[in-house]
Amino acid sequence: MLAGVVLIAGTYGMARFGVGLLHPQMVAARPDLEGALRPAGTAQFTSYCLAVLVGGRLARRRARQLALDAGLVSGAGAVGLMLAPDVVAFTAAAFVAGAGAGLASPALVPLLDRAVPAEHSGLTQAAVNSGTAVGLVVVGTVVLVTSAVLTPWLMVAVVCVGAGWAVRRLAPDVPDVPDVPDVPDVGPGLAPTGGVSGTAAAVRRLSLP
Repeated sequence: MLAGVVLIAGTYGMARFGVGLLHPQMVAARPDLEGALRPAGTAQFTSYCLAVLVGGRLARRRARQLALDAGLVSGAGAVGLMLAPDVVAFTAAAFVAGAGAGLASPALVPLLDRAVPAEHSGLTQAAVNSGTAVGLVVVGTVVLVTSAVLTPWLMVAVVCVGAGWAVRRLAPDVPDVPDVPDVPDVGPGLAPTGGVSGTAAAVRRLSLP
């Protein structure tokens, strides 16, 4: 579970939301990044939504690998943000970083269900969700203690990749689940078993910003 908390802290609180927190000191070091925050925010949200949809499908068969992929994608985005010289590069890197968070959520849902008893599922999901706040606190602290540009993003990349690797290494495997067609919600107790899409289930089970 701890690896899942750190993965959410890295992909959400640091790689995704750290863009806004670290942008002012990046502008101070690289004036060409002035005005990059708005397009970067739009790019991040777009990639996050797309990644949730893709991840909801992939998690059925490769949840552990998807967790590693989430860390790698967010780490790559963090490196891109660290090196971005202008608005276009910054926005592209933010798009990549946002996708990592979207992959992490669907990956962790089946892994947590597999790792903990059903009666503790809700508490475990809430604990993992707290990783977002942890990541924000870490980035906020970094902003207060240093005006550096390279070091914070390098730290984010290391955390994301390390957490993704840890989840891939430590989590129990999830048996393959056959694809089932999506069925519209027809009301409580009326939807056929297995008729709810993996994406929708993942979003409901692991609600993150």
